[in-house]
Amino acid sequence: MILLSLIFWLLNITIFLSVHLAKVENLALFAYPLTTFILVLTYLYPGKTVVQTANFEGMVSHIFLSLFATSTLCLAFLQSILLGLQNYYLRHRAPAALLKLLPPLQTMEGLLYVFLWLGLSCLSLALISGIWFQANHPELKHTPQIFLSLITWLIICTLLIGRYKLGWHLQKSVLGTTIGFALIFMSYFGTHL
Repeated sequence: MILLSLIFWLLNITIFLSVHLAKVENLALFAYPLTTFILVLTYLYPGKTVVQTANFEGMVSHIFLSLFATSTLCLAFLQSILLGLQNYYLRHRAPAALLKLLPPLQTMEGLLYVFLWLGLSCLSLALISGIWFQANHPELKHTPQIFLSLITWLIICTLLIGRYKLGWHLQKSVLGTTIGFALIFMSYFGTHL
């Protein structure tokens, strides 16, 4: 649970810092209640294991990169939900007041791809350091996490190539981001189950 609360802490910091660069206040509508829920769960069910990093030089930077990649991909996931809802409401002529709360569709889609690029960059660095740790310390046993993270990396690369080379838009972006986030989430939390 502590790991999940750290991811949401980084997510909220990213939203807070991004407000000055782009209109991301809408993401706070999802992020803040989720963060509150995660903090309550962390308080009720505190973790008992702590990652030992003393014997592994550079492990803290790998963990931070992994957490930042996950929180950025979580932001991309939340952005894709908003983008999907906005697209649905535009197609079904929802009340104009609801649509006025969100930036234009093109801006929302551009912001999604900014989050995906940032997430891909951090995930790439986290994968490189994770593969290095796995090769030098086979006792760590992070192979399932690396495998799921690699699949996520491939999905995000495919989304970005599809966007810029093939002109993919909304539905593929939303679906690909959702699958990518689900896999990266499973790589950190599902492998422990």
